[in-house]
Amino acid sequence: MTYSNKKITDSGILLAALAGQNATNSIVISYYGEATIPIMIDLYYMQGSNKYYLLNNVIIPSGASLSLDESDLPYNNNQFDLFLDCQYTDEAQRDNPASVDCSICFGD
Repeated sequence: MTYSNKKITDSGILLAALAGQNATNSIVISYYGEATIPIMIDLYYMQGSNKYYLLNNVIIPSGASLSLDESDLPYNNNQFDLFLDCQYTDEAQRDNPASVDCSICFGD
């Protein structure tokens, strides 16, 4: 198994398309931020200008992790970039950058 760890702030490419890379086995998204303010995430890939959501408007409270295994990840990581957007759920905090920690596991 190969692991990759990444911190995403606001939005960005979580996983670039990796030609020849083994399939993504799991992704764990963890949030350890402001104790009283949860975040909302979107996980998606793009084909042209179209977004294809794997997760849309999912709320993660502080101190929690969301674990996705290969059955939750129906996309081809050899062809598509995987994006993650995150923001605070509290409107008053939206101008402040939210961030999450991500661990990605690839099969052998």
